Amino acid sequence: LDMARACDARRGANEELGLLHGLPVAIKENINIKGMHSTGGISGNIREKEQTDSVLVEVLQAHGAIPFVKTNIPQTMMSFECSNPIYGVTTNPHNAQRSPGGSTGGDAVLLALGASVVGVGTDIAGSTRIPPAFCGVVGLKPTPGRVSAAGVLTVMEGFTGVGKTPGPQSR
Repeated sequence: LDMARACDARRGANEELGLLHGLPVAIKENINIKGMHSTGGISGNIREKEQTDSVLVEVLQAHGAIPFVKTNIPQTMMSFECSNPIYGVTTNPHNAQRSPGGSTGGDAVLLALGASVVGVGTDIAGSTRIPPAFCGVVGLKPTPGRVSAAGVLTVMEGFTGVGKTPGPQSR
């Protein structure tokens, strides 16, 4: 809420506004936001809260966006389900008997329910594309390396087979 108040104050003071001024953005749980946990859905990763923002979050905030929620992921982020022992189960918004489609499922569900207009997830093998397809929204996987992944937790350090990349989802 402090960030939203700061956006309102800038608007009221006729200051230059960022391209994303006031836009609330949902952020996948493995993307660092200062003062919040990034666990990868693994209870052994619960530790001190993050001390810095990821580069992606810094850029979003510099343009006036407001990261307002971190969204659920499956344990290890390598599944077409969306559950972990920390945050529980996320189900498909259209049929609770079905999966929302994988590791960026929390973002896709939030978007499908109208609780956010934009989300940012990460993708190695379909995570910003499969959950949106399962939930009736859209997602994009940018070329790996095009969007900074600095400050994005991975549970497979050293894996170089297919590059992970943050990517947007929207309604």
